[in-house]
Amino acid sequence: MATSGVSPDRVTHVKRRLILSTSALWIVVSASSCSSVDTTDPVAKLGGQELSHRQLEAWMDGSTDGATIRTAISNWLAVAAVGGSGAGVDTLTGLQAAAADAVRSLADEHTAESRSLYEQGLNGSPFICLAVIPLDAATEGAADTVMAELAAGTTFADAATKYSVDPTLAASNGIVLNPNTGAQCQLITDTNQELVASLTAASATVGTPIAIEFQGFPVVVLLRAFDDLATEVQRQVAGPIIDPIAKSLIVSADPFVDSRFGRWDAASGAVVALGNG
Repeated sequence: MATSGVSPDRVTHVKRRLILSTSALWIVVSASSCSSVDTTDPVAKLGGQELSHRQLEAWMDGSTDGATIRTAISNWLAVAAVGGSGAGVDTLTGLQAAAADAVRSLADEHTAESRSLYEQGLNGSPFICLAVIPLDAATEGAADTVMAELAAGTTFADAATKYSVDPTLAASNGIVLNPNTGAQCQLITDTNQELVASLTAASATVGTPIAIEFQGFPVVVLLRAFDDLATEVQRQVAGPIIDPIAKSLIVSADPFVDSRFGRWDAASGAVVALGNG
């Protein structure tokens, strides 16, 4: 790939990682740079906005890594697609933050659609956000006791603190957290399918606690209500809604990318090398 001043052939040893979150909108890079380019032609255009060589050069700070350059352009397109701007952003870290803000902004604009999808629960939502109270199998009627207290107005958090036999779940108010990431929600396809089957058989619905047996133990489970989720968690479950919207926003704006740097690939929602695809 030939460039004018920015030569991905002169690749420096740059430790980097690429993480896509909301495939068209949030592309994160960790280190980069780019050499001087003297041209007035834009690197990329979207709608009425243009990315200049000077701006890209400032973000890259001397690096010539082709993949990192393409990622920076992708991030700029993502921000521009939702009406944001790279103006005043001096670093790739700042550009990453602007892209994250774009994700939040788009998710907030589509909260109603996200709520509607999430509240389909096991019958349509891609995500599941669980609160669980595992109980002592030796205590007769333990699940009935908890369900009666919940019906009388005890909060699920208080019931979890009082009755959970799992100290971790008692401390988290019953909220199930991913042990690796701390995330409060996950894809239903990534959830224990025996548990999903038990909840489905019991006709579990979002916002209503239900008592089931799971692996021989009584358990009270709550598919947490959308409005009980923190704003950042609501934005996470908005992903299936905003992913296609993000892509369509960029595609409808007919993005231009200077072929010396790569090409826009609508399928992946990113700028890719000319030889890809």
